[in-house]
Amino acid sequence: MVAAIWVSFAAAGATTASEVSVRVRVWTEHGVPASNAYVALVPVWRPWSAPLVEEIAETGSRTFHVPKGVYHLVAGAGGF
Repeated sequence: MVAAIWVSFAAAGATTASEVSVRVRVWTEHGVPASNAYVALVPVWRPWSAPLVEEIAETGSRTFHVPKGVYHLVAGAGGF
C-alpha cells in the first residue's frame, strides 16, 4: 500500500507591512484532513533542522504569521 499526504498552502494578505499569513492544509490520500500533522516553515537560508515556526496541526490545518520571504514547507503525519 502506498501512503500519501497532500499539502496545500496559500499566502494571505499581510498582517503588517513586513509580515504575511500562510495557511497550510494537510490531507490524506482519501481527501480528509490529516489530524495531528506536523507542519513547519523553514527560511531558505536556515538549515532544515531550524524551522522559523513549527506546530502540530490537530485538525490538519494551521495558519502561520511570518516575515515576508522564501520558505521551505515541511509537513508530515502519522502513517505517511
